[in-house]
Amino acid sequence: MTLTGPVRDGAGRTGTELVFRGAVATDHLVVDPRTGVLLETRSVTTKGSERGKVRRTTYLSSGPADRIG
Repeated sequence: MTLTGPVRDGAGRTGTELVFRGAVATDHLVVDPRTGVLLETRSVTTKGSERGKVRRTTYLSSGPADRIG
């Protein structure tokens, strides 16, 4: 794991990025350093036929659900 410092997520919010380099992908997590809330995840495939493919999820809000479905 590498702490890469301040970055902006897909919504333009500033956060701290953590990078995990795995066997087939590099995963990036962006967290709000004041609250610890996860702002974004991004995974970049580093091996195989999908090399370079990026999957990103930006969390605009999170919290308990009133109901499921």
